[in-house]
Amino acid sequence: MGRKMTKCALSLVAGLLLVNAAAVGMQAAERISPTPQADTEAQRNYLSKWSWLELLEGEVNDDADYYFFVRSGRVFPGDEFQLPTLLREMNKVYESMQKEHVELLFVGQGRRNTLEKCLRNAKVKFPVTHDDAGGAGAIPGYRSRPYRGITVVDANGNLVVELYTTDLLRRWREALQKWRELKAAKDDPEKQKAILKEYLPDQVEPNQVAFGDAAAEEEKDEVPADEQAKLDAEGSGLANFLRGQDEQQASLIKTNARYFIVVYCQLVLRGTFGLLPEFAYSTQKKPDEILRQQQGYLRKIAKQRLRKDVQLIFVTHDRLDRDELRKLIGDKFPIYNREEHRKVFSLGVVRAVLSHDANDLPTVALVRARDQHVLAEGCKPVVDDSELVLQAEETKQKEK
Repeated sequence: MGRKMTKCALSLVAGLLLVNAAAVGMQAAERISPTPQADTEAQRNYLSKWSWLELLEGEVNDDADYYFFVRSGRVFPGDEFQLPTLLREMNKVYESMQKEHVELLFVGQGRRNTLEKCLRNAKVKFPVTHDDAGGAGAIPGYRSRPYRGITVVDANGNLVVELYTTDLLRRWREALQKWRELKAAKDDPEKQKAILKEYLPDQVEPNQVAFGDAAAEEEKDEVPADEQAKLDAEGSGLANFLRGQDEQQASLIKTNARYFIVVYCQLVLRGTFGLLPEFAYSTQKKPDEILRQQQGYLRKIAKQRLRKDVQLIFVTHDRLDRDELRKLIGDKFPIYNREEHRKVFSLGVVRAVLSHDANDLPTVALVRARDQHVLAEGCKPVVDDSELVLQAEETKQKEK
């Protein structure tokens, strides 16, 4: 690609939108996990062209050094009212971003007709897709969330920084610079906190920002070829762990599965403290509408044709949810619930799907079995686009 770049910078771009479930509740400075400095020219480990992504507007530059993924919200009615202002701000910064080899992709959420009308009125200059568009589940580093925010990734799809607000869009250069400063101060937590405090405006709280991907430790990716061959032949530790949690369902787990897709759903309406009733007002949908949508998605997910080395499992809130799910998908796939399989809910991939809310149900995460590294996370499109994610992952591993 002809330009020098660092893995940490790429990671910064991805992380701005993405939120690592394992880091939820930590302060931003504590989430920092910078990758080593790269002295060699960065490789395009993802997919060389973006033709796999269904776009509503424009084209994505496949030769950028950084990618900023900006998403609109879909929880609060005010998100749609603020959409025209957000699009105008993105138009203002896009030209300067392009000159500095930074790409900007807008991922719209909510009603498509509202989005398309806003796009026409704003005369957008940057590429645009929708959260449920074909290929959206494979956008590198992007994890679908119902809230407005920004994710920044590098050319390899590594998480750099994630933000639960778009307030810092105009300060995108400063975001990259602060990442470098935080990385340089990795051995000095107090200095990191000072840098972060200086960077964040008063209206942005530290827990709204995540620098780096705390779950993507580089050493976990370095598995010797002989060890990987043994894992592939004998089955992953994750498969064996899940088999040990429920003897009756053990035969449903593939011992040689290299990847797992975990799906979380909630199919039983609950009282005041239940997720569905609480969030129904913000989506302008009734709880039974959310349930019907879930049921349709779950049926489609269960019928999805997946690779032989991919294991699909489901997790539910309790046994009542499990029983309702069985009525929908039958006995082909294992289902774990919090009442009977508490240890399963300590897994990072399960925490990832639980970190979403009712607007995203059913939520999905695709994880690499050997080290439980989450490759993609979000809604149903993650299942639809799992083959794209795995192609990118395997290309990346071959080039290491």
